[in-house]
Amino acid sequence: MVELIEPGQQLLVKLFQSWEQIPDSTRRKSLPINKRRAAIYFEAISPEDKDNLHACLVNAEKEGCIELVWGKHHDSHLLKKIWLVDGKGLGKFLNLTLASDLVTEAQRVIETAFPTPDKWIQQLFERVYARWKKNQSVYRISPGDTNSLILLAKALIAVRSNKQKALDLRTFSAKHLGDSKALERIRDRFATVLNEEFSTGLNAKELYDYLGLSKFPAAIFIKGPQCDGW
Repeated sequence: MVELIEPGQQLLVKLFQSWEQIPDSTRRKSLPINKRRAAIYFEAISPEDKDNLHACLVNAEKEGCIELVWGKHHDSHLLKKIWLVDGKGLGKFLNLTLASDLVTEAQRVIETAFPTPDKWIQQLFERVYARWKKNQSVYRISPGDTNSLILLAKALIAVRSNKQKALDLRTFSAKHLGDSKALERIRDRFATVLNEEFSTGLNAKELYDYLGLSKFPAAIFIKGPQCDGW
């Protein structure tokens, strides 16, 4: 998303995302304009590009979202810092969904899919929501990606109920997740959560082997008297 918008907007998105990490903090957020924190500002070299960048920021300031701090004297045309004034207002200015709103919608979707989850599954959801509220990924699941979270929960619940018994990996995955390769794709996050809950001490491959979730079932050798015609 950030790569497709104007440099001025990119700076504002960076400030907004910083605010979403701790939206309830009483400490004012700011973005110093230096080459480490705001490299995009210095990449706008031509007077036209710099004017366009400044115009975007000035518009946000007029909306009451931010406060711009300019240099003094001969540097008065250079921006030194951007102070955040209104985090929610800045999100609306940028047409971004607030993480808190995103989580509210995600909770509605998850509660529909799992009306009465077991305690440990609900605790998983709460851990995910807590990170999503800060606009952070968790278990490599991006904020708001309810499809991936639902798939993970279904897999965990099915294995916890021992539904993988006598099934190979892909048969189990097709039968209980609707996709024969789903459990292979989520192997690492599945193992991470299961280890958090039950401390198996096994890595992802070892855990799948222990659960009997092998791609190919073990061969069965039968020994007996030879029959005519065989």
